[in-house]
Amino acid sequence: MNQFVFLKNFLFLELTSLGSAYTLVQKFTTDSQVKVFEASPTPRGALLVLASASLDSLNLILASLRGNSEAQTSVENSWLGEDLSEKIIEAYLNQVLTPIKNNLVLVETESICEAIRATVMAVDKNFEICEFRTLRSAIYKCIVSLTTQLSQSEVETIFSTLVTTKKIKLTFVADPTLEIRNQYNLE
Repeated sequence: MNQFVFLKNFLFLELTSLGSAYTLVQKFTTDSQVKVFEASPTPRGALLVLASASLDSLNLILASLRGNSEAQTSVENSWLGEDLSEKIIEAYLNQVLTPIKNNLVLVETESICEAIRATVMAVDKNFEICEFRTLRSAIYKCIVSLTTQLSQSEVETIFSTLVTTKKIKLTFVADPTLEIRNQYNLE
């Protein structure tokens, strides 16, 4: 992660194919300000994550994609993250496993963009990330485990937009049992 330490702006693109991802890499990484953070196959196509210290560079890429009908058809979902916290990046890279402190909240989705969006919303509301898990088998699924002192109704209010649009499935576990807590404790 060393080369990405100073890069806090990320463009997540869910694409129809790995070929589409490499085509975009070829087109948009000639600018030394934009780096490939991840380009990997998924069951439905590919995930491309571009990183840059310059938010303007990523906004230009996004605008270019929206203005290009061929590129638009290969982009299934996108999300631009400005100044992502190091906690989110470390969790995404599975470098952290935080024990549950209070209540457990599971965010499940088939979209990495929606998982990152929900994680940013949670961190902004002082949730802690227990784990960020991406299952890349026959069915692509992202599961973000969070811990918070907030009540179930407060949690549901925070994520209401994503839940009502069916972008995420939310599960709230009040005061999890020791068996559940042990799943997030490496000691």
